[in-house]
Amino acid sequence: MSDSITSLATQFRALHNLGQEDPIDVLGLLHSLDVLTVFQPLSKGFSGMAQITNGHRFMLINTTHPLGKQNFTICHELYHLYIQKDFTAMVCNTGLFEKKDKEEYNADCFAADLLIPQFGIIKLIPRDEIANNRISLRTILKIEHTYGVSRKALLHRLKVMKMIDSNRFDDFSENIVRGAAEHGYRPNLYRPTNQSLEVIGDYGDKARSKYEDGNISESHYISLLHDIGIDLDETIDDYVD
Repeated sequence: MSDSITSLATQFRALHNLGQEDPIDVLGLLHSLDVLTVFQPLSKGFSGMAQITNGHRFMLINTTHPLGKQNFTICHELYHLYIQKDFTAMVCNTGLFEKKDKEEYNADCFAADLLIPQFGIIKLIPRDEIANNRISLRTILKIEHTYGVSRKALLHRLKVMKMIDSNRFDDFSENIVRGAAEHGYRPNLYRPTNQSLEVIGDYGDKARSKYEDGNISESHYISLLHDIGIDLDETIDDYVD
């Protein structure tokens, strides 16, 4: 991973008041950045996409991928939306770390550095495991659940840090869910979320503003809400303080 990408991830954390070693609440970050993000099932070979149109940022995330992979894809797309110069749109298959596509490789490296910062990793590794191929599965599980990251992304990070070699990379890539269960971890991080449709961003708020300003009809407003999976007729106010 190049120093320049590491520096960009560090700067991004500082700019958005994210601690340099802290886990990132990716959904909270998307809300604060006001990136219109749609989560829905897509074909498995398609991780997501990013697009900038008229200054508005948009992201699409595949919910048939495991939660850890989705978190990585979100950070990958943030590279395209906030770091890559002259970016307009990109369909992505993330986590490949293939150098033949420079910007996709940069986005993967940025996502890994942003999501699982090196100093945060080192703090979670016991002193007697800080050496090549000494890290245990117990420690790997602690790191990936602390940072909500996929096993593949974490193993790539550890390999770049020279904590593991290719053989250990392959060993830790097997029986992931079973190994986690044997250490008392729930499988949520490794399973698809399969949301049929979930939207983060101010799409609904903008639709409401247009309706209240008289720019669209009530039926058009309701139709726009239907597009993001909201049916006002089925909404029940069950809030209890």
